[in-house]
Amino acid sequence: MALKVHNLLDSINVTPGSVPKINLLMTDDLASDVYYFEANSVLDWHRHPNGDQVFYFMQGEGTFYLQEEGGAEESVAVKAGSVVLAPKGTWHKVVAGNATMVAAQATKAGAGMEQRG
Repeated sequence: MALKVHNLLDSINVTPGSVPKINLLMTDDLASDVYYFEANSVLDWHRHPNGDQVFYFMQGEGTFYLQEEGGAEESVAVKAGSVVLAPKGTWHKVVAGNATMVAAQATKAGAGMEQRG
C-alpha cells in the first residue's frame, strides 16, 4: 500500500452556483471528500441512514444545521478549526458565509444518502 497525502487548500476549486465535492479516499470502510463552498452557497438538507458523518471546517465560516426526524431545527456557527458530527439518520445542511469556505468530511463507506424532498 502506498502512502498518500492530500493538501486540501492547494487546489481550491469554487464553482458559482454549486458546491463542488472532490473525493479524497474510498476504502471498504471509509469515504472522505472535500467540499469547496462559494460564498453564501448551500449543501442542502440530507441524511445518511447507515452511518455518521463528520465535517472538518478548514477555511471560512458558515452555519451548520441539524434536525432529528420530527424535532426542532438546531444551528451552530462554524469556522476554520470547527468539527461537527451529523449522527446517523439525522437531517443536516451546511450554509457558507460571505467568503469561500472549505470543509472535509468523513463517513462510513456505504452510509447512503437521502435528500429532503
